[in-house]
Amino acid sequence: MNRIFLTTLLLLGSMFVLQAQNHHFLGEKFGGGIVFSTNANGTHGLIAETEDLGIYAANMVGKAIRIGHYSIKGSKFNDWRIPTPSELKLLYKNRSLIGSLNSGMYYWSATMGFPQKAVGCINFNSGTEVTKNQFPKAAMIRLIREF
Repeated sequence: MNRIFLTTLLLLGSMFVLQAQNHHFLGEKFGGGIVFSTNANGTHGLIAETEDLGIYAANMVGKAIRIGHYSIKGSKFNDWRIPTPSELKLLYKNRSLIGSLNSGMYYWSATMGFPQKAVGCINFNSGTEVTKNQFPKAAMIRLIREF
């Protein structure tokens, strides 16, 4: 009886320790990048790669993800993608947490699914959103992933 009680207590204690380790915070280096968005308790959110993928024309956005120039830590994960417009807005809003974003450049947002297609971009200097009719000739890509 004591053995069952101790085993149960040990398992419950382990669960609490594991749960405590799964709470992440903005600016944390985790999952191959930097956390820039979380839910209220830090168990789910978005991670930005630590490096830009590069600069691409709008018609090359879908192909860019297959090229896969990731940072060393980022290369350990295969679920990187181009942010949606709302995710790109979050990335811009929390850009100071990430660093290494080029403030003088535009960054692409894309549709979900594959192939991803450019649907807009944001000027990371001013925060100005640009729609399809005003696309720049090329813009940067910063990949993100979920946790």
